[in-house]
Amino acid sequence: IQEDKFMSVRVSVEKESLVKAVRRCVSALNGSATAQKINFFVARNKQGVLKLGIVANGTFFANFLMDVEAIGAEGEISVNLSKDILTVVNAVAPLGEEVELSFEDSRVGVSCGQGTAYVNYINDDGKMPEIPPMIPLGSITLSIADFKKGINSVMHAVDPHEKAHAYGWNNCIGMNPVTDESGSKLQLIGSSGAAIASSTVDVAKSTIKGEIPALTVPSDSLNSIASNLDGEKVSVNIMAKKSDNLAEAAQPTALIIMDGEGASYIVFLLQQKYPVEVVNNINDYAKGAEFKVTAKKADLINAIKVANIQKTDAKIKLGVGISVNDGKLRIDSFNSENYADVDSTFNGIMDRTVLAPYFLERSICVAGDDITLLTNSKTGRVGENCSHVFIIRGENCQTLLVPIDTAAVEESLRKATEKAKKAAKAKKEEENNLEGIED
Repeated sequence: IQEDKFMSVRVSVEKESLVKAVRRCVSALNGSATAQKINFFVARNKQGVLKLGIVANGTFFANFLMDVEAIGAEGEISVNLSKDILTVVNAVAPLGEEVELSFEDSRVGVSCGQGTAYVNYINDDGKMPEIPPMIPLGSITLSIADFKKGINSVMHAVDPHEKAHAYGWNNCIGMNPVTDESGSKLQLIGSSGAAIASSTVDVAKSTIKGEIPALTVPSDSLNSIASNLDGEKVSVNIMAKKSDNLAEAAQPTALIIMDGEGASYIVFLLQQKYPVEVVNNINDYAKGAEFKVTAKKADLINAIKVANIQKTDAKIKLGVGISVNDGKLRIDSFNSENYADVDSTFNGIMDRTVLAPYFLERSICVAGDDITLLTNSKTGRVGENCSHVFIIRGENCQTLLVPIDTAAVEESLRKATEKAKKAAKAKKEEENNLEGIED
């Protein structure tokens, strides 16, 4: 790209569209240690409409297209910028309603109202990241609200500790296209050493032909993408590697996730086969459950808060006990000192079981208002190994919880609590950084 071409490219763009795109491209880079640049390009599309494209390729690929108007002579340009562009956009955007981008010989100027700030280009070829050639295997269209709800209903079960990065299936969400008597569905599964959660959402349209293997998606990437979707519908396109090898061409390798507002994301799949198997483990265990109790979510959450008032002595395994006492469901602290009895309906018998309060509370919170607890089973692989596993069911999802008498659950509990605190702190910092900028 010649220097005179830089000087000719100046465009105006709608402020909110620019802010959203830059912010979301940065979210795609935040989990990646190597990808630290964002591509800006101005060009006409096949229909002759002048567009600004903003692209990032980090833990997932994020691509945003928006209409722009040329100011003065037209030109085309492609440059790479650092994440400093977010700081600049955040600073100038509150100063006016329209943003102007002026691409100079070594930097881009961002102007809004009475303010202008600059970001230098990264010294490279200026090209946007390349995506390997892929072919479609089918697509699923569903409500963005349902998609987000389904993901939120299983994220609590994803393993947060470091081992999850080594054991990929412990740090991902399974997506399993299914069909029942009421039509096409999408089943979402979260899994860890302490919990397995599943949720099923309705699909508006499916073009999948034949059987698609369960799709295993990195959980943080999928959650970030879903939270950034705009509009009413999302299209999840299942892609395979373009290859002369028929086996490769039939194997899903990536998802292209598109909303109706000009945003598209590509996330590459983990080649794991776990999702269907772990959900079958839940169902097989539930078939033989000899104890079943139903209660209200609010009653259970309040009881857990009482039971979770415990001394934080590292020598004590902190947990919440569940048992039956005088015809009521009792939830108490690990040492049985603090307790609350819950009005409930139950049948069968069970032994007192201690569960991790972090996973128990979140499993109940996302399940729905009316909760069913199942336990004391010897069926299925899970029941054969541990009869005191609990299944928490509600209208939104179901979760299988392992008793706290395992080192894996204790470690997951500790790390999950740490991660929750860090996430809350990071969210607060992001809100402060974006103060005055509305989505």
